[in-house]
Amino acid sequence: MTRTLVPTSTQKSGTGWPGPPAHEVILERLGQVTLEIDLLDDGGGARMYQEFPSDGETHQRQLLWFARVDVRRPALVASGLFAVPPDLLFNPAQGGKEALDPFLRAGSSLIRQEGENPAGPAPDPFAKALLVLQRHLAARLIPAAAALAARFSGPLRWWVYDQVARDETGRLAQMAQVCPGLLILANGWKERHPERQEALLAMIKAGVKLAKILDAVSGMMVPSLIPADLWPHQRVRIMRAGPLIGPAQLMRRPLPEMVGDDIPDDPPGNRAWFDLQDAAAKVVDQALVGPPRRSFLAFLSRHAVELRNLPDKRSSLPQWLSELCDYVRATDRHPGRNTPPARLVEESRRWHDRQEYLGVPRFLGRGGATSSIHSPKPPPEQPLEPGPARPFQRWSLDGDVIHFIPTAGDLEAESVRMQHCVTSYVLRAVAGEVQIFHAEVRGEPVTLEIVFPYGAPVLKQAKGVRNARPGEGPQQGIRIWLEDLFRAVKAAPRGPAPKLKGKFA
Repeated sequence: MTRTLVPTSTQKSGTGWPGPPAHEVILERLGQVTLEIDLLDDGGGARMYQEFPSDGETHQRQLLWFARVDVRRPALVASGLFAVPPDLLFNPAQGGKEALDPFLRAGSSLIRQEGENPAGPAPDPFAKALLVLQRHLAARLIPAAAALAARFSGPLRWWVYDQVARDETGRLAQMAQVCPGLLILANGWKERHPERQEALLAMIKAGVKLAKILDAVSGMMVPSLIPADLWPHQRVRIMRAGPLIGPAQLMRRPLPEMVGDDIPDDPPGNRAWFDLQDAAAKVVDQALVGPPRRSFLAFLSRHAVELRNLPDKRSSLPQWLSELCDYVRATDRHPGRNTPPARLVEESRRWHDRQEYLGVPRFLGRGGATSSIHSPKPPPEQPLEPGPARPFQRWSLDGDVIHFIPTAGDLEAESVRMQHCVTSYVLRAVAGEVQIFHAEVRGEPVTLEIVFPYGAPVLKQAKGVRNARPGEGPQQGIRIWLEDLFRAVKAAPRGPAPKLKGKFA
């Protein structure tokens, strides 16, 4: 690596952008490829090019990649490759070890050393030089703006830094500490609703009181995103949201049963509460209704942090929460705010592991819209209702097969074979509230639950043996089947035959 001190009065930036001259240039060569880095007073830049011999002693250059970051007003990010904005500038240590920001790593990963296995990982021959650039950029950041940006996560960091650095009033920096949820919301509007973002940022810079800003935001979100009756809950979520929350989380409809006063102040706990609410919105609405739903959501709200920190969650958060919800529904448990979460989770784990849901009538269907505490167990020959999927009960494509499970006895056999509690859905399946399918896709067995809320199929759950998450291959096959089923149901009964990838029999 060659480092050259360049007199600022004679040498312009080698990367070719207008602005202040470079005070130091770094050159790193590998074969015909050169990485040139400029360290500037207001930031830095890099470009990577390949040289080709031409006539005589001249050389032609082909630009492979460039990056430019200005960290002083006005801040700027530019790159020759699609990349997320800089993130690790604000916190370069990962696990105690300095890491190269993906924004800069995009350039070094273009190059492979001669003799490297093409199938192996890409080497980073220029990573050391780019780390020098990263350290320089971090040192040139405006300290106060950088400290605030570091509290946020991912792409939000650069956006917050940029906004705070540009703001001469200092009020955006103040709002980032008092109510970061408003800045997160503004960031979420930058693509689809830039006029809302501009209006919100203008109110903050003008010193409008927080209460009036929230009233104005209410007019922006109601009723297109949030129903009017839920706005008081949404207002609390915005006020209590910490810097680690994503914009999409603040734009989703709140669950009023999850109490805003339960939201922790510390950023990790704050994020755990919002993550659990997102998962609950996807899982609980379809599994529980009435008082069981209200008490279960109150339980999740009160114990969100403890639930997220419990060990032995062997699947993703929605899948794990779905298993807990199955147990609560099937056993007629009504956990509330005072229920010890560790004990309930352990009971659910034992219930699934021991397959206690098999052959016990009182475990069937409680908490569902059609269930009753005295519902008898259906006989094995009881048909299950296929609903709109009636003409499309078997599908195949290149060895993949997905078929509807037709009877209560077949559903119990599916539970035994797959070692999960799908048999507890039998009353809902008899009533046609859900349709259960078995899939053999890409060599993996999977149980599928779908519903038809608006006449079109929606996949609610896909679980392998012992509730395992299906692999990427089976997930792709299931998506193809679901697309075919959607087209087939939409065209039935009198529409033209749709063009399908697979075949229904």
